[in-house]
Amino acid sequence: MENLRQGARSMAEQMMRSGGQRGGGQANRDPLGRKQGDRLDDGDSVKVPNEITVQRARAILDELRKRLGQPSRPPVELERLVKPY
Repeated sequence: MENLRQGARSMAEQMMRSGGQRGGGQANRDPLGRKQGDRLDDGDSVKVPNEITVQRARAILDELRKRLGQPSRPPVELERLVKPY
């Protein structure tokens, strides 16, 4: 237990000497290593799709699955349906 205490003290002393900088001089970084700026993220940068967009995407995926499941479709069309994904 004493070794653990000494290790914790040593680590705390090193952090105090480095001025609180973590990871070898990564100042202005959050705990996940991302740069911190002057601007706060108020959540406006995240675009949540509305219900109509979600329904449209679901309809497109359903149609693609339906077409891919039809063996009578020409191989060229099947390849075209899958290729962008």
